[in-house]
Amino acid sequence: MEICEIKNFSSSYLLLSRNLNILIDTSYDLKARKIIEEIEKRKIEKLDYIIITHGHSDHIRGTYSILSYFDFKPKVLCHEFERKYVEGIRFLERNSKEKIFKPKVNKIFAYGIENEKYNISKNIEIIHTPGHTDGSISVYIKNDSIFVGDLLIRNKFGTLDISEEINSNI
Repeated sequence: MEICEIKNFSSSYLLLSRNLNILIDTSYDLKARKIIEEIEKRKIEKLDYIIITHGHSDHIRGTYSILSYFDFKPKVLCHEFERKYVEGIRFLERNSKEKIFKPKVNKIFAYGIENEKYNISKNIEIIHTPGHTDGSISVYIKNDSIFVGDLLIRNKFGTLDISEEINSNI
């Protein structure tokens, strides 16, 4: 599986394989352009899933833009606790000279995961990891990677490649 990070304020990730294409988090609506450009550059013909790690605007607002731009219709997955936020997204008309799409989607339907774990494939599992929000989820690629949305380490934002100084204080 190929993992492609798209840095667009909050990171989004494309997980790409022959049989399965997944987008993790969609950033803000105007930042979704980078995701759209990456999908087009890679000539991706379909997304199977858009996975929302939690319902904060910097992780969900681009969902509407992406669903409106492309003809493919991936399943949007989030935890049931976050579903109302994801489904409540609407396209915000901006006073921008650049229009990257015309809205085609009237409403987003998200599949709310209620179990502690949900398997997308034999190697990809969604795990309910409450903390940042009650409905935070993480995407685990078995024996490889885990995507957690926002990671907090002792009241600081962090990444898994943390410095020795921070690592020694945990």
